Parts: sequence; structure tokens; C-alpha cells
Amino acid sequence: MKIKRFLAASLPEAKAQILQELGEDAVVLSSRQVKRKGILGWLGFSQVEVTAAVDEVPAATAESRPSEQKLLLTDPAAPWEGLQRELTETKRMLEAMASRLARTQGRSAYPEPMGSLYSRLQATGLEAGFLTEVMEELMSDLRPAQLADVEQIEGLVRNLLEEKLSRYILPPVQAGVRQVIC
Repeated sequence: MKIKRFLAASLPEAKAQILQELGEDAVVLSSRQVKRKGILGWLGFSQVEVTAAVDEVPAATAESRPSEQKLLLTDPAAPWEGLQRELTETKRMLEAMASRLARTQGRSAYPEPMGSLYSRLQATGLEAGFLTEVMEELMSDLRPAQLADVEQIEGLVRNLLEEKLSRYILPPVQAGVRQVIC
């Protein structure tokens, strides 16, 4: 960057000097009125002091731009080939996932005694999120050896459901007893 100070009688004269020396890309950084002293401090006059700058680096970048454009124009197919390969791979992965999902659609994510229990509970109309929460809690409490005992599992599920649903079920109404229900 080239910075230079110009002194002139008026702003238009200073502008002409700036254009002549620095060119049209010059930028005015500051301007101010300056009083000059004449002979022995007498007969003083005022001038305009303008500080201007020009950036000499853009000329180098302007020269490099055509070469960048040439690089872009020489091989435009390269990025598209990569995207095409990526798109094809993504399609294959989606098709594989869809086929796996279709095969496992009828099966439960739980082992067999738990899977049939899950299906029975789902048929009662319990919400899927709530049912999944119950089954996950049950699976974390059970040991692999306990999975064979269906009666024990059903008892645990019954207790777990009573515990979870008890906060949503109101107590029975008794005759002659006042109850406040919030």
C-alpha cells in the first residue's frame, strides 16, 4: 500500500494531484485545512492537506484471476464425477436399508418371550413410546436366565405397568367422603 500527502490551494486541485500520481484506485484517508506562514510569520495563507493511499496488491491478484479461470474451465467435469459417485453410493445404501427394513418389519426387536408380550401389550392400545419405555426398563432389570420364565416376566410387567399407570388413575369414589382432585 502506498500512502502519500498532498498540499494544494483547494480540494479540486488536491484531487487532480492524487489522480495524476496515484491513479483512479486511490482512496482519500484524511483531509484538513493547514495555515502556512509567510515571510517572517506575516502574510500567511491556508492550504488543504489531503492524505491518500492506493493499494498496489490488486494488480497482482487481477493477473492471477485469469489463470484461476483457466483452471476452472479446463476440467469442469471433475467435481460432477465425484458427486455422481457419491449419489450412486447413497442410493445403494438406501436400497439396502429399505430391503433390511422390509425383512425385519414383522419381527420384534426383543427376544421371543418379550417380543410376544410386546405384541400383546401393543394390541391393548398402549402408546408405542410408553410401551418401549416399559420394555426397556424390564429388559434392564432381567437377567438372561430369567427370560425363559414367562409367568415371572408377565408378573414383572404387570407390577411395572401398575406402578407407572398409578399416577394417572384416580382413586375410587367413596360415598360420604369428600375428595379434592387437582
